[in-house]
Amino acid sequence: MIKLLGSAGLAVATLSALLLFSIAATTTGSRDGGRLLAAVLTGLPLLGGLLLAYGCGLGNAGFDWVLGERGTPTTRWLLVLAALLAAAVVATLSAAVRTETPGSTPWALWPVRDWAHWVWLPALLAGAALGLYPTLRQGLPWWAWQAPLGALAGLSLLLCAGLLVQLVQAQQETQAQQLQDELNYVDRRNTMMLEKVQQADPERDLLSLLPHTSPYEQAEIREPALAKLRQLPDLDAALIQVLQGAYPGEAFAYLQTHEVKNPAALAEAIRHGIEAYATQLKDGISRTHTLRADDYQPAVQRILATVDRYAAQGVDYRPALRQLRDSFDAPRTDYVQPTPAMAGQRDIDNWLNKH
Repeated sequence: MIKLLGSAGLAVATLSALLLFSIAATTTGSRDGGRLLAAVLTGLPLLGGLLLAYGCGLGNAGFDWVLGERGTPTTRWLLVLAALLAAAVVATLSAAVRTETPGSTPWALWPVRDWAHWVWLPALLAGAALGLYPTLRQGLPWWAWQAPLGALAGLSLLLCAGLLVQLVQAQQETQAQQLQDELNYVDRRNTMMLEKVQQADPERDLLSLLPHTSPYEQAEIREPALAKLRQLPDLDAALIQVLQGAYPGEAFAYLQTHEVKNPAALAEAIRHGIEAYATQLKDGISRTHTLRADDYQPAVQRILATVDRYAAQGVDYRPALRQLRDSFDAPRTDYVQPTPAMAGQRDIDNWLNKH
């Protein structure tokens, strides 16, 4: 039964090897990755067949010579299968990249990429047959098959170790590049926002200045924005006008942390601004195709921080916050995806439970 299973695995591996030979024989490159994909898809049944054949060979004492008397069955299995996996990877990649340029080929594979598949595949198939069928190896000196298989295994493990090192290096380089890209983006964004703030007119561009007064804005941008607002003759009145206008949410970026001259005059306007923003939120929820759980949460947190600062002015903000909370339940019948559990709604619930 073991030989039968091993023979089936060897047959699958042989057919897969023939397909890999045909892939390797093509001389045209494949810029879209089709050659690599074909080799990988062929390499999977190759590896599966070899694992079955070598596993049966291990179970039939065909590889007891590996590690000799010093090795345990477990270590022998692990070493043989690890070497088999490494050799299959080398053979498959060699067939896939042999016509590629050096820049498109892993440096660890470059020394053998032209010919590895021609050597590795026959050797793997021969090793599987010798391990499965004792009659094939009877009378053969050890150097005629054990030495070549051992050398092939060692070289395969060494090449795959190089591939792993290169993979780690590539991941590190990618992460470093991503970090640098993010830093460059932040720098460009900060430069653009600073220029925007410096060129803004406090009366005409009040709505664009207010978001930059948030405590989460960069200090080099926030301070010039605050300086612009201090140029207004009556900032309190300007803020009330924003809260009663079409974009009430912009005012909360300032109100959540900064003082005003007359808090009592702002208190009622803040309630109106929350109600107006609730109406806008309801419309936004109903029109948004795909919602994330944290959508609108920053705006809600700004509102709650503002309410905490102005609660002492005697205005009951709870009805307005309940309206804001209910806005998250706006129907979205035109969209298949349901509304997720919104973090902003949870924040409002937590605040209402405490008050």
